[in-house]
Amino acid sequence: MIPRVLPFKPAYHHGMTVYDYAWGGLLTAGLAFEAWALAHDKRGDTLSEFTRKWFRTGYPEDEKRGSRVGRLAFATVWVGFAGWYTWHILWQVW
Repeated sequence: MIPRVLPFKPAYHHGMTVYDYAWGGLLTAGLAFEAWALAHDKRGDTLSEFTRKWFRTGYPEDEKRGSRVGRLAFATVWVGFAGWYTWHILWQVW
């Protein structure tokens, strides 16, 4: 008999669902794109570089190109998402 690792019975079933495959596929695709971008040293192709472009935060070597509004928007979105996701995962709210 295989011993149970968890001291309680999980609330979820053990089979994979279409959602497991969908989220796993999205995460795998994102990691693959990022790995490819890091392996091919081309400016502007990593997620962090796209994020700087989308939010107009500027590049670290060129501080004058960044927008204060873009930096504030990115910080607000990032901190807000991190706070919500932490609350959501730990206390299963929303």
